[in-house]
Amino acid sequence: MAKIYALAENRKFARNTVTAYPAVPGESSPEQEFLRAVMLASSSPDSLLPTEIELAEKLIAHFSASFTLVLDQQPDIAYWIDLATSQPPLRIARPPQRAPTLRFFAAGKALTELDELINKVKTANAVPSNVNLGGTYEASMVLDVLRHLALYWSTKPPERKHPRHRVKTRLAVAHGLDGVLGALGASVSLDFESTATESWIVENVSAGGFGIVVPQVKGEWLKIGCLLAMQPEGGTNWVLGVVRRFTRDSSQQGSVGVQTIARSMIAARFSVGGGADEPGVLFEPQGIEAAPEARLMLKPGVLLPGQNLELEHGGHQILFLPQGVVDRGEDYEVIRCRPMLRDTGE
Repeated sequence: MAKIYALAENRKFARNTVTAYPAVPGESSPEQEFLRAVMLASSSPDSLLPTEIELAEKLIAHFSASFTLVLDQQPDIAYWIDLATSQPPLRIARPPQRAPTLRFFAAGKALTELDELINKVKTANAVPSNVNLGGTYEASMVLDVLRHLALYWSTKPPERKHPRHRVKTRLAVAHGLDGVLGALGASVSLDFESTATESWIVENVSAGGFGIVVPQVKGEWLKIGCLLAMQPEGGTNWVLGVVRRFTRDSSQQGSVGVQTIARSMIAARFSVGGGADEPGVLFEPQGIEAAPEARLMLKPGVLLPGQNLELEHGGHQILFLPQGVVDRGEDYEVIRCRPMLRDTGE
């Protein structure tokens, strides 16, 4: 793609505008199409869900006329690419060695327009009619993707919250809410340990999560947003995490970045709205009856608006007042709650 764009520059028609897509209003140019591709590649798409990647592509197309592409490095330029190679674009950590085929690019005026769109979506809880996303999306999802783009388009690179340390150890891994419940001893399967876990290799670890090599990717379940229960080799405690980044290094091997969301948890059965018990997970259960806030996990759609949850734990009957869903995946929802001791004298 870089070489095709270089040809367009050489022939002096890189900025010639045409109607590129008959079903889409507006015109585009070879430069704009090239910028769409490199801006998407620079926006960490491998940490987005498939639907979010599609949404990011539509938003990038919306802002593409405001992106900046220049021949020389400038203070507000975040990325560069060499048109003579097949290497992906890179953020400017240090100036690259000068070459006539280097091009520098950034969000430019689109960064301001992006901030304005974030404010409009927040205020109206809807996407403005002049933004063509090719479909209907929830305002909350659009906001998440807009904020993701703002992070990576910023002239200041995103920083790690926690330092990483290189390690080399194996990790037992179970996936999905059913796998988590099985790891915590709530599975009905008698052969959970032998069939439902995989052995992965941890390469680096921080307070916020793990960088992991998956020696053999089995099936199609491994994807962004997937829930994992992880137990370090030789350990007895399970850690709960969510896949935030996934790349295939080959047809069989992959690399994942996992965010830790709980280091202490128990399987539990919650009474939902005073009705049937539902299996779930209670995070950080120690002293939960006196805590100002609690987090728990259930299957999607189990908890309806206006319903509360109850759990008998540590000799106490605890009422959980939901405050909102803080994370979700295909088979789980993480719910933030306010715990209250139930008065059993009534």
